[in-house]
Amino acid sequence: MSSMDGTSYLDDIKRQLEAGARVWRRGDKVLGAFGYTRRRQSAVDLINSELDKRQLRAAPPISKEMALDTNVTFTLKGQRAGRGQTPVTPPEQEGADEPTTTEASDPADRAVVVGNLKAAERKPDEINPEATVAEALTRMDILNTPVLVVTTTPTSVKGTISYRAVARAQLHGTPTKVADCLDETTPQVTAGTPLFQVIESFAKHEAVIVIGVNRQVAGMVTPVDVANEFSSIAGPFLLIGEIEEHLRALLKSIDLATALTVAPSTDTRQASNLSDLTIGEMERILERPEHWNSVGTDSTSEHSAKSWILSACSGTESCILVNPPNQVSDSASNGSRV
Repeated sequence: MSSMDGTSYLDDIKRQLEAGARVWRRGDKVLGAFGYTRRRQSAVDLINSELDKRQLRAAPPISKEMALDTNVTFTLKGQRAGRGQTPVTPPEQEGADEPTTTEASDPADRAVVVGNLKAAERKPDEINPEATVAEALTRMDILNTPVLVVTTTPTSVKGTISYRAVARAQLHGTPTKVADCLDETTPQVTAGTPLFQVIESFAKHEAVIVIGVNRQVAGMVTPVDVANEFSSIAGPFLLIGEIEEHLRALLKSIDLATALTVAPSTDTRQASNLSDLTIGEMERILERPEHWNSVGTDSTSEHSAKSWILSACSGTESCILVNPPNQVSDSASNGSRV
């Protein structure tokens, strides 16, 4: 995890405001500081709660409707924006970089927390510990869930009951109440808990309970929930890695030293082999007609190296990367689509 978390991020903003500076951040950076990429209600509630604790105001307000690519201006409550503050010209909203007023360890790119999962803010079914085991099993079957959260009040979480917990209790007797099968070891986490930490807990536990800022149960996450969202979370990264490997396979027939002399890298490092090249560097090499043709393509066709790579990344076209790009339409039924 980054050395600066969301609360430290806001503390830093408050220190700058108290010193008389004007402070703003991009919407996506504010979410990222707390480990979020999506504007989920759990993220909005958490950030607004931390703002209130520090007597900070955000304009526009932090909400599910706020734009991620525009700036959020922060002020101390009771202080008008700009009054008594060092005047600073805000950057252009569209595509603006966040002002460099915080340390380089700013966690805006962390964004791998349990709160990004839908299940983290989907309130689970709860049951009282005095309910019968038969009722619990019936509800689990009807709701198609292997786990129920056991509570006595909205803020008093006792643990969970599951098919496994019932089976274990039956090994030592005849359980009749939910309390007889209660698993008190089920972890309770907040929406800002790192997702990797939650996944590690599945080695010993069937679920984790997500507690909201109001101390009530906000959601429950199981291994099934993580598996269901794995594709959307990890898919883009796996796709980029696959595209890189196929591009390197295409470039094997090209003299790398000559290619880099003609299309040098903008990086200060020196690439000595294909594994050192980025997608951008491989695209610049393939953009040259002599290289594009040498891999079995037609530079005058509708496909260029750049458009071909972009279409593969966006998934808008069946790009069969194991074959030369101008053969895509002929081999679509035999290759692997990315």
